Amino acid sequence: MLSPAQLNALNRQLWPAACKAQGWQSGDREFRREYLGRLLGRELASSREIGAVEEFTSVKDHLLVLAGVLGGHRGAGAQPQDNAVRTRQWVALRDIQCLLVYVPEAYVRTLLKQRFARGGVCPTAFDHLPLHQIVAEFRDATQLNQLLSTLSERLHAKGGKRRMCGYRIQRGHTLHQMRQLAGVRCDLGCKECND
Repeated sequence: MLSPAQLNALNRQLWPAACKAQGWQSGDREFRREYLGRLLGRELASSREIGAVEEFTSVKDHLLVLAGVLGGHRGAGAQPQDNAVRTRQWVALRDIQCLLVYVPEAYVRTLLKQRFARGGVCPTAFDHLPLHQIVAEFRDATQLNQLLSTLSERLHAKGGKRRMCGYRIQRGHTLHQMRQLAGVRCDLGCKECND
């Protein structure tokens, strides 16, 4: 059974984004129940009946693909690391949204190109792509970990002798403030989010 946070993410973020990309009516609850039931291979009386781990992950991945946020599809033959890669891609997209609060998109594109160039991929092919599609091309776990580390440093580094302060730290924002400014869900469990 889904947690309240998972149910909220499904109903307020994942399903509406997929519907918008596919041209569906997101308010059609019957269609949502039938569609998700077909996806899981069983009838659902409510979205709450979706399993909290494997089933939710499968639904989330599928809806993110429909929304055009992630590439590929997690089918029956998917490897266990596929979920880890998609999760890292999702975190990278969230952190990129946050970084865009502080820097122009050109800076983020340059950062992504540098990460790709180090991975032996020619990054110029991605000049015309939206950022979420570029992130979807990061499929190697090591490369994604390096990207996440770089994003984290650009946002949160405390500074020092040879290190610049992260942009969030420079502005004096909390994690909650940064995520609100970026328009991403704050899942930190902080007081502001629980009120």
